[in-house]
Amino acid sequence: MLTTIRTANELPTKLLNKQGTQLAAEIFERTLVSSAGDRRKAHGNLQEQVDNWTMELRLADRGIKQFPNEDTRTKLTIYLLKSTGADLLNTLVVYAAEDSASNASVKDMTPQDRAKLLGQLNGDVKEALTGLNKLLSSSSVEDFIAAIEPALSAVGLLSRKADKKKERQFMLAKREQLLTEVGRCDNPALLLHAGVLLIFQTATQSLLNASGKFVPTILTFLRPHLTPAQHELLHKFQGNVLTPISS
Repeated sequence: MLTTIRTANELPTKLLNKQGTQLAAEIFERTLVSSAGDRRKAHGNLQEQVDNWTMELRLADRGIKQFPNEDTRTKLTIYLLKSTGADLLNTLVVYAAEDSASNASVKDMTPQDRAKLLGQLNGDVKEALTGLNKLLSSSSVEDFIAAIEPALSAVGLLSRKADKKKERQFMLAKREQLLTEVGRCDNPALLLHAGVLLIFQTATQSLLNASGKFVPTILTFLRPHLTPAQHELLHKFQGNVLTPISS
């Protein structure tokens, strides 16, 4: 009788323990599924982002090659690699480092931060990304793009070939972005910068990734593509922008 009572008293506890174990298992399984889904989503977003950066590097390199002066081409190449190239590499490094990079910010990453994360990697991933990192200091976009393929393979991403249709869509999107900036901008320096890049894209059918300091150089390049009146207008606008800065 006592045994029956003890068993009856223990039964609810055993059932609760069993239910608790099942519930914990179900939560863990849902967490794994959710984490896997989040990882797949992050992987897909990263793939698209890297594809766009690679396309921008390729198209901007074509734009740089329009300039006849070698020194200008070198300076524009260095800027392109330090901006778009660094964004691509920083994102790959953070993605590869995973948990070690949980507090790392791609946007604010310094070369020292990147070197530290690269030191935490191993094997083929470390080798491929370190090689890409070294090419940031080169003066060849083509060499950098060639090194992207093994870097992507090392972190489990695909290296996509150039696609003319996607390049046209990318160019149109960039054009719309610049048109929006020109339409909304009320800062004369930023307006001139966006306007000059837009004119360059229209005139050459290629992109250019350049900071504001390159505006005078780009204007000089664009002179044959503009009427005398258009060039004079832009030249005067540039003078008005530079006067407050130099005064």
